[in-house]
Amino acid sequence: MILFIITIIIFIIIFTLMPFISSEYKKTMSKNTQTYYFDVLSKRENEIVKYLLSGYTSGSFAKELYISLPTVKTHISNIYRKLNINSKQELFKLLDS
Repeated sequence: MILFIITIIIFIIIFTLMPFISSEYKKTMSKNTQTYYFDVLSKRENEIVKYLLSGYTSGSFAKELYISLPTVKTHISNIYRKLNINSKQELFKLLDS
């Protein structure tokens, strides 16, 4: 019974802190630190890769970057073409090797 109560308290604490944790994560993502994953990609395309690898959806990082969803899709298409891949899974595999 005590273990159950402790578990409930932990979940309450986690869900209470979740908005603060995610907002801090967004702040670190939106800072102007540039990570170049691939030299063949532009600065913006590398930024898109960073968001893709972080698990953001196209719509969410379109809002973060203040660009339209069709623009995001064009960037993703260009990234895949330049890297000769067809999916996000292939992008992850490319970075694992």
